[in-house]
Amino acid sequence: MGALCSLAPKPPALPATVSATMAVESGQIRTRQSLVDWVDADLRYGSARNDAIFFAEAGRCAARGHRVRLLEIAELSVAFRGTSEFALEASQQGTSCLATLRGVWPDPEIDWLSAALRQLCIQPMLPVVVAVRSVAEGVPVEMALRAFLHGFISNL
Repeated sequence: MGALCSLAPKPPALPATVSATMAVESGQIRTRQSLVDWVDADLRYGSARNDAIFFAEAGRCAARGHRVRLLEIAELSVAFRGTSEFALEASQQGTSCLATLRGVWPDPEIDWLSAALRQLCIQPMLPVVVAVRSVAEGVPVEMALRAFLHGFISNL
């Protein structure tokens, strides 16, 4: 459960924060309803949706021991970053999360993921790392995904 605790709201760090700030500054978000609509759109069509898909699939692969498919998902999650800035920030978060988990909650699955990603030159992405660790902790994928998305949206 320790990995899920790290998803609690904290100072903005997710790449979506930049677009949320821009949406407020440009007047796209002015009311409670426009904020709800903006978050809804991100969950349905934006980066939150993509991260949810990668999280769920990585979690299922980890739970079933499908390591080759898990690495394919990890690679796809890197490719789905829309800009170089978004990719850099997302990879920094994944790298930091992976390093923290390895240092604080040692786990053979996380060690394997770290080594495999490094060997294949795939940047760690947060949804994949957190999904693998959640499964290793015995948290059902659906529950872990809700916690992940809560953290994502809380950091906008």
